Amino acid sequence: MMRQTYETEKDRAAELEIADCFGQRYGYQVVKRGVFDHYDFDALKGSGVVGHFECKRRYNPMSRYADFLISMIKVNAAKTKTLPCVIVVQWDDCIGWVRPERVAYTKMGGRSDRDDPADRELMAHFRLDDFYKINRGETTEGSGGPSSDAVADIRQSRDEAGEA
Repeated sequence: MMRQTYETEKDRAAELEIADCFGQRYGYQVVKRGVFDHYDFDALKGSGVVGHFECKRRYNPMSRYADFLISMIKVNAAKTKTLPCVIVVQWDDCIGWVRPERVAYTKMGGRSDRDDPADRELMAHFRLDDFYKINRGETTEGSGGPSSDAVADIRQSRDEAGEA
């Protein structure tokens, strides 16, 4: 049996807005992936895919919670990709991105507002200090400080860590 999806047209519009901002900031063309893919968008430079990214919209200020959390399934899927992946999040007051490898810790959790047992799962927690903030045209540093090309930064850090 296939799992029920809860994504709405509003969710898809928010993802596209986030993806467009990320793409414009780093000079990528963004292409939406399928509904059941483990990530939302491909990042293209020229005619080639150079990376992938997952988009999330949180309807609260970034500082509202101590961590950002996302399904560990998404993180594990990103780690299996040969191209770099990032998680891009828009809060009410900013947009930021983080590398999936920056998981601070994992813990059982998830949503409890839909009475769906499948919403309870292992969650990856990310420290907010590890996010690179995008302020419509400029980037503030998270851990390390990105250049003007997020994928190049990720590829370099993976090479240095022997993860390529």
